[in-house]
Amino acid sequence: MQARSAVLALEQPHELDSATLKLSLFGVLSVLYGAFALYAHGRSQQGRSLPVLCPFRRLTGHRCPLCGFTTATGHLLHGDPRAAFRAHPFAPAALALASLWYLRQLTLLLAGTRERLVRN
Repeated sequence: MQARSAVLALEQPHELDSATLKLSLFGVLSVLYGAFALYAHGRSQQGRSLPVLCPFRRLTGHRCPLCGFTTATGHLLHGDPRAAFRAHPFAPAALALASLWYLRQLTLLLAGTRERLVRN
């Protein structure tokens, strides 16, 4: 009887709570964004730029409050904080805060603590 119940427990899929899924999604999207920023930065260093992706800038011709954030991220990933600050003054601080938040959430998740900043 005991062996059968242990087998049944192993066959049931492990369910992830919504906070774990949100944290995983945030991590994957952050890595993808960083890869895109590195790609965009590399193209700009070669003298080739990407098309303008900002819908506000495409419609109005003016920069939105987030314009330059990807460029700043690329500069930060290449170790140039001055150029990052020139591209977007708030990007270094925002990326540092997002990184600290993510590391804290990951630490809480790995420690098994139920107290999280992510609300279910």
